[in-house]
Amino acid sequence: MNIAPGIRTALAADTDVAAVVGTRIYFQRLPQEPTYPALTIEQITTDSYNTVNELQGLHWSRIRVHAWAQTYAAADTLAATVQTALNGKKITVSGLKIRSVVADGPWDSYDATADIYQLAQDFRIWHRGD
Repeated sequence: MNIAPGIRTALAADTDVAAVVGTRIYFQRLPQEPTYPALTIEQITTDSYNTVNELQGLHWSRIRVHAWAQTYAAADTLAATVQTALNGKKITVSGLKIRSVVADGPWDSYDATADIYQLAQDFRIWHRGD
């Protein structure tokens, strides 16, 4: 189950995230000649929680969100805004019922060719897709 579209919808609906990136939330890669700041989302893994009790249908996924900006400070601020929008939340969107979101610490990088900063952060997510 790919939950990246649901996470994108949740981030686009968050007023603080939308105030910074508008609709510039992409899957896996930035478009050619992107406008910054922007976000990319990728699904790292999904596993079903195999059980015969009431937790049947529960899935665990890891989503990575990359915050891209022209300065380190702007990328850092955007990453913090994303973390606030997702961490510890229960979200229902497009038939996806997210029961728990836990942020893993961000890491940063710099692309000298593009002269752009990136902060990436993983989120561990328990969800149901009904």
